[in-house]
Amino acid sequence: MASSKNILIYGGRGALGAKLVEFFKSKQYKVTCVDFHQNETADVNITLGPNLGLEQQVPRNYAFVLITSAVN
Repeated sequence: MASSKNILIYGGRGALGAKLVEFFKSKQYKVTCVDFHQNETADVNITLGPNLGLEQQVPRNYAFVLITSAVN
């Protein structure tokens, strides 16, 4: 049974985030992008509203943990 590789990238439309999306897609990950705008390369996009404060967005630590465990 093949293992499923998923990653969530917070800020996946920015310069660094977009490169991370490309990198993980090339490694056969299912990529979820969280940003104010969609990343057309990602498999799933979670688009944030422009008026959301930091507390209402996906917590930064959550995305960091997912990225770190995916790389290791």
